Amino acid sequence: DSVAVGVENLDAAIADALTKIGPGEHVTVVGLSAGALVADDELRRLLADPNAPDKSKLTFVVIADSSRCNFNKNRYDATIGYQYRVPVESKYNVKVVTGQYDGYADFPDRPNPTAITNAIIGAQIVHIPSMLAPLSAVPAANITVRTNPKGGVTTSYLVPTKTLPLVTLNPKLAPQATALRKL
Repeated sequence: DSVAVGVENLDAAIADALTKIGPGEHVTVVGLSAGALVADDELRRLLADPNAPDKSKLTFVVIADSSRCNFNKNRYDATIGYQYRVPVESKYNVKVVTGQYDGYADFPDRPNPTAITNAIIGAQIVHIPSMLAPLSAVPAANITVRTNPKGGVTTSYLVPTKTLPLVTLNPKLAPQATALRKL
């Protein structure tokens, strides 16, 4: 329910902000965690709006976006009462910032007990801090840029995690960090 309320509030805030910008200025929507779900649903709403703002006036940044994690694609999560959907392709440019090993936004694509445990811990210690990462420090190998058929450019940043969440939680595992990272 909070995501639906957030979309209504965000839509009104965008409309208001667009009336206040000057020539050459634009509005940037930033969504963190559940706020990213709101931003994704707003992008979906704008796709269906024939009067949607021009792409030069509006951009999006989503951080720790669990809807972009392969684990959540089109999955209903009964715990939070939310139907995940694949983010839409739209005309708007979107920056996607994900912390490596964030169990909400970067769940393992080849799950095993070690990777899942690391992701669960990462959900607690990587999820929110990813918003503080300087994107200029993200290695080029961790940045992807994709232009969709509607002309929107999605730039994705995978922010490296220096210390494996398992090791952060249990420093005695530090000598095994390299082997654990491979798992």
